[in-house]
Amino acid sequence: MGRKKNKDNADHRPPATISAVLSTSLPELHPWHRRNDGLGLAVLFTGILVLYAVSTPRTVMLEDDGSFISASWFAGVAHPPGYPLYILLGWLVSHLIPFGSVAWRVHSLSGLMGALTCACIAWIIIRRTGNRPAAYLAAAALGVSEHFWSQAIIADVYTTNTAVVFLTLVLIQEAAVRRDTRLWVAAAGVYGLGFANHYPLLILGSPVFLAFVVAAGRDFRSRLPYLAPISVLAAATIYSWMVWRSHYSGPINFYGPLESWDRFVAFVNRSIYEDVDTNINAGFHDKLLYARYVVTEALLQFSVVGGLVALWGMFTSWRSGWRLGLLCELLALVGSSFLLIALLGFNYEYGRIAIFRPYPLVAYGIFALWLGYGVHALAQRARAGSGPVLPVMYAIGGLVVAAMGVWNASSNYRPHDTFAEEQAQAMLDLTEENANLIVKTDGFVMPIAYLHWVEGRRKDLRVLEAHGLLFNDRIAPPWLIGQYIEKGHAAWAKFIREAEQPVYFLATGRPLVPELGYRVLGFIDKFDATVPLNEARANPSDRAKEYFKTLIAMPKPHHIHSVRHRNNLIREYGKYLGYVLVMDHPEANKYIEDVLPLAESNYWSLIGMAYILVQQQGEKWLRSAEPYLRKAKRLAGDDRSKMQRAHLFYLEGLVEQRKGNAGRAKMLFLESLKLDRAETNKARQALQGITASGAG
Repeated sequence: MGRKKNKDNADHRPPATISAVLSTSLPELHPWHRRNDGLGLAVLFTGILVLYAVSTPRTVMLEDDGSFISASWFAGVAHPPGYPLYILLGWLVSHLIPFGSVAWRVHSLSGLMGALTCACIAWIIIRRTGNRPAAYLAAAALGVSEHFWSQAIIADVYTTNTAVVFLTLVLIQEAAVRRDTRLWVAAAGVYGLGFANHYPLLILGSPVFLAFVVAAGRDFRSRLPYLAPISVLAAATIYSWMVWRSHYSGPINFYGPLESWDRFVAFVNRSIYEDVDTNINAGFHDKLLYARYVVTEALLQFSVVGGLVALWGMFTSWRSGWRLGLLCELLALVGSSFLLIALLGFNYEYGRIAIFRPYPLVAYGIFALWLGYGVHALAQRARAGSGPVLPVMYAIGGLVVAAMGVWNASSNYRPHDTFAEEQAQAMLDLTEENANLIVKTDGFVMPIAYLHWVEGRRKDLRVLEAHGLLFNDRIAPPWLIGQYIEKGHAAWAKFIREAEQPVYFLATGRPLVPELGYRVLGFIDKFDATVPLNEARANPSDRAKEYFKTLIAMPKPHHIHSVRHRNNLIREYGKYLGYVLVMDHPEANKYIEDVLPLAESNYWSLIGMAYILVQQQGEKWLRSAEPYLRKAKRLAGDDRSKMQRAHLFYLEGLVEQRKGNAGRAKMLFLESLKLDRAETNKARQALQGITASGAG
């Protein structure tokens, strides 16, 4: 009868009113037992930190890893907006930890911040529900979730941002309830420091603080005149340090001296990345696909069971919890995911997903809170039953979290991941002694920067960056400042012609100075005055050949950045093979006879070879390129960007145009332009040529 009565009362619960939903009263927090709860959080924090320390890579990775490690080691300036808080903390850990490689030490900073995030999540759940097992299960689930774990073991800023968000939430929650000035000051300081890390994501996640700020009412408003300046001062202090460091002479210094207010503002507001954050080929459909991706990943990060429990926690929290708090959590989740999607203009494609995937970590942290609420709600129901239901439920929860950890370890246990180091070392090996090495693209620039300057490999080389961005040693002005095309091209041409030592250039995006002759060595080019202008000659390289075999033989990497970079490397070697075929020299053909079958079985090397062959004059090369393109089309996978898919249509169109099939060529060029509308798509110029000639 008792249960029936409760059910009847629940059925006749009065409908929620706006005033009830937006109630500005502070919630009643459950007691905090300093000794027991402190010990529990310490065990949780230490366990997760040890997991990250064991699974973190020992050497440099791709993405921005090499940049952050190198900038941290030298206390330099990273890419905009500089992330000076992370760089300063990275400098501290890289010099204070007395063991491990520099890469491992800086990676450990991300692990430290990830473990701190999980501890804050548990603290919040304990204080709001009083349920310790629910708090530890939810926090541990976040710690071993695939996306969060992956960012806690590399050098990047995202777990530092989540630590700032949830530590600030802990401090604001306690300050509002206790009316404690010191906690308010601490919250303002931490929040201000967060602006010197990744302020766009911090702003998008800030609605999560509003519930306690609003509920604190006059107590907060009376303190605002000194809390706001504390936040501003904290951020300004760290950014001032960055400006000071931008004038130093160390090797890592993105952009060079920030010597004017306009230049500082342009650097911090990331205006130079406008073309990077927005792609001409992205449309509303891409945003919908990213929204679906976020929803799916939010559910799957905690397993299907955990995702459903989190949704149940959100629902029960709305029905019986602090609705204003839940509403602000929901706003922060939307801001850190769906609003961000609306603001960005990313293509929904293989490579861009890798860039986007760490952005919603704050949203996943909020989902972890809801998971804790959900476990607590289920525990309340279990207590009403008979038998050992509650211990069994917690045991099942622990097994689910353990299973998540085992499953996600397949992609996040990376102490032996040496792909980035090996490809960077191969490029260094291909360069002769005392030469100049010009590097380009993040996949080359950042790992080589780490090996060369941090680990001291190949000190005989002068390593330069084509765009003049990250390295302090600049030949040309930074490509995002002023007229790089004119100034940069002229500066590089002058440097190459006058250089006393050999000049090598990493092949991706060749050529740096198109009108100069060069020798192609596989993955790297060597400028050579003896080669006729506007020509390339292929030279044999056993080191390049062996590395190509290694790339072909290795299993497909787990991580998207590694897959993309491997594909690019294989394509560049395919171009080298194309040049060898064009030479049509018996000795050269014999040299590649062991690798040509390997290249003919891979999409990316086929594309590289066809790209070179289709540009040559003569029916012979056209006949060679056509079967390569047909086979590439059969081998094409889902790891291609829109631009790369468009490139295949362009090459097919070029073949048809050369064969005299103007109508077919026009159709293929149009297909290319549907995928890639950028002015740089060569299909546009080819199509204009067909139209001007009146063919097709």
